[in-house]
Amino acid sequence: MRKIIALFFIIISYSCDKGNAGEDNIVIKNSDLKTEILKFNENAKYHTGRNTDNTVSVAFWNDNNEIRVGLYSSKKLKNEDYIGKTYADKITVFFYSNDKSAFRDLIDVKFTAKESNDKKDFSDAYTSFYVYKNGKLESIPTK
Repeated sequence: MRKIIALFFIIISYSCDKGNAGEDNIVIKNSDLKTEILKFNENAKYHTGRNTDNTVSVAFWNDNNEIRVGLYSSKKLKNEDYIGKTYADKITVFFYSNDKSAFRDLIDVKFTAKESNDKKDFSDAYTSFYVYKNGKLESIPTK
C-alpha cells in the first residue's frame, strides 16, 4: 500500500512540474538580472507614466560573441522567440530568445512554453540594454 501511495505522489508531483504556457516556467538564476528588471520597471513607470501593469519583456541574443540583454516595458515581442514567464516580486516578466546559449547562465527554463499571452505592445516602449560579461550585466548607453 505504501508503494502505491508513493507512486501516486510521484505521478502528481511530475504532472505539476510540466505545467502549461500560462504558468510560471522560468527561474531567474542571476541576481544582477533580477535586480535590473526591478529597477527597470520602476524607471519605466517614472519615464513613461503608463507602465502601471508591471510587465517587463526580456530578450537575449548573441552579438559578436557577446550576450546582449534587452529590457522592454509593457511590450510584447515575437511569439516565435517566446521562452516563458516568471514573476519577480509583483512584476510579470516575459522572456524571449532564439538562441539557448544566450540565456543559459542567466535563467533556467523548467518546461517549454507555447506562446506569450501578453497583449500589450507599445511600439515606443521604454527600453534598456545590457551586455553580460564575467557574470555581471553592464549597461549599454543609448544614444
